[in-house]
Amino acid sequence: MVTYKEANEILQLQKLKLGLNLEDIDRVKLNKVGIIYGVEIPQTDGEVVYLPREVELIKEKAENVVLDKNTTIYAGFLFHELAHIIYKSMEVDLKEFVESFENKEVARMLLNSLEDARIHNLFRQEFAQHQGKVLDSVTKYLLSRIKYQDPEALTGVSAKLVNVFNFSLMLQSLLLYKKFPSRFVSKDSDTSREVLEKKFLEQKINVKELNDQGIYTVRDLLNYSYRLAKPLVEQGYSVLDTAKITRQIYDLVVKAFDIRKEDSEALKKEYDKLLEKSGCKSGFGPGGLSSDMDVEKTAGKPKIQDVEKDPEQLKDLRQDIEKRLREKGLEPGSKSGETGGDEDIVGKALQGYSKDEQGQGSQGQGSETGKEDLDKEIEQVTRSSYGSLDIVQRVLKILQERKGYHEDILLELGAKLREILEKSLNE
Repeated sequence: MVTYKEANEILQLQKLKLGLNLEDIDRVKLNKVGIIYGVEIPQTDGEVVYLPREVELIKEKAENVVLDKNTTIYAGFLFHELAHIIYKSMEVDLKEFVESFENKEVARMLLNSLEDARIHNLFRQEFAQHQGKVLDSVTKYLLSRIKYQDPEALTGVSAKLVNVFNFSLMLQSLLLYKKFPSRFVSKDSDTSREVLEKKFLEQKINVKELNDQGIYTVRDLLNYSYRLAKPLVEQGYSVLDTAKITRQIYDLVVKAFDIRKEDSEALKKEYDKLLEKSGCKSGFGPGGLSSDMDVEKTAGKPKIQDVEKDPEQLKDLRQDIEKRLREKGLEPGSKSGETGGDEDIVGKALQGYSKDEQGQGSQGQGSETGKEDLDKEIEQVTRSSYGSLDIVQRVLKILQERKGYHEDILLELGAKLREILEKSLNE
């Protein structure tokens, strides 16, 4: 177990390193972001990042806090929430947007799931050398721990919520990795996940309007939704792109799973129970399982519908991010895999199942269709991310001697630490 107080110096160091790679205006904004601990699930309101009081997802004794894999999990939480801020998730009125839907809980889950995919992909491209690897490894590790619920074993609203849960989780995993969550394994993985994934994909959808669009099963629904959402990881510069696609997929999901307006309150009550059963209470859950964006704090910001009518209102929202990435020679989608031929992304994601069943799976980390061992990956990332332990300890000692970790002190130390950081974090 690692407490926030133990990990604080490293997290502040990571935040400083992140800021050094940003343009001046974004660096100033990031340096003003506070970090507060004490929440159960990591989240942000656009100005403050809230982290858990402690992390104990990996129950192994480490030599020290720097080499504790739970510290890497902490860093992944931090990077994910900072990505929402860097890529301006909270610059529009998301509260009004969510409340414009008949079923707010479904809209909130889909919005968070899709926006996570957008900001995650941008982050791992812009910060590919270090922080992007940490975020990717932590996200896949969390995916390896998710426990599916079987909607056929439930009735009424509980079954409907599980359908949205499974759908959101699998769609985000496809968008980020072109794989299903069962491809990511750790010693805490639920071995029944592959069976439940296949079963869920075969679930029938008997809705004429969707059938007329070629959607007869959940597999068809995922393929169709993936094609709609794919632009988010290829050219998703703005949360406005996410809002547009959220509307489109929401309309499909509520029809496919027969979710009605009167289900809203019951779904909200069932939500926390589902997080507990699915193993998401001890950390944030990918796939829209936990709404880590505090949409209440966005009230009063420009309304999405108004901005869509008058794009000049927030033209900088997209252009600033686009300009910065292009100056670094980056294009959205450049790390997300091939840009074409995804008519049956589900079929491609399922290719690994047959190989595993024939004893040819578990092809090792980074294989296209095989399983990835996240226990090993987290260990490798933990040891390589922080470089030489004695160098990191020197940096921490400097911070400790200054008796504080406020942003102005970190900025003052930035010039002195940059050379050490570049050497240690990129080894």
